[in-house]
Amino acid sequence: MSSTALVHLPSPDNFPAYSRAVAALPRLSFDDEQALSRRWRDHGDRAAAQDLVIANLGLVLRAVKAHSGYRMNRADLAQEGTIGLMKAIQRFDPDRGLRLATYAVHWIDAEIREFILKNWRLVSWGTSSLAKTLFFGYRKTLAHLSTLNINRQPPSAAE
Repeated sequence: MSSTALVHLPSPDNFPAYSRAVAALPRLSFDDEQALSRRWRDHGDRAAAQDLVIANLGLVLRAVKAHSGYRMNRADLAQEGTIGLMKAIQRFDPDRGLRLATYAVHWIDAEIREFILKNWRLVSWGTSSLAKTLFFGYRKTLAHLSTLNINRQPPSAAE
């Protein structure tokens, strides 16, 4: 199965058109996904890897939408998410019996979060594990407080 010759996607810079084109792409069955993964792993077949990337771009779009609250360019997030998807395909082991999507979601999300952390401010600060936890935990806490309608302002240091 090689669908790469038939697929032409618009640039992520035109995000609405890119999203529509990705949504129209067919999904792979479990057996097709396993066969392509094995071709990539065992023979280094680039066409198989490209088919896997194209068929799973919907995962990247979902991750971009989930991280849209950071006011980052969606095209940049999509490109970073695609890099995460490629890393997942490179490391995926089809013999474990999992779907690629189950494995790739982590890599896509991690790559997008790393991009957000590196580009969030003009002055860069550490991207250690603790910094990531604090950064994303703070935003979740603020979102939770706003849903409770307790206080519309960010909590003070004492709170």
